[in-house]
Amino acid sequence: MNKEILPFIIFLIHHIANRYGVSPSVVYHKLETCDCIKKYIIPYYDSLHTQGEDYLINDIEIYLKNRGVSIL
Repeated sequence: MNKEILPFIIFLIHHIANRYGVSPSVVYHKLETCDCIKKYIIPYYDSLHTQGEDYLINDIEIYLKNRGVSIL
């Protein structure tokens, strides 16, 4: 993992947590439950980091829903 990816993951976690009114640790656990970080965010970082905040949050939400995971 390069040095830009970790801050991006932290950015995503905090913005998702803010949108849903949950703690960042809850979001992190949900992302880890379905390997979202390892199998989606890291491999597709080059494309994802060019997108806007709303797009990213909605995209992650769809990823989670497709795997039966809900933030709330």
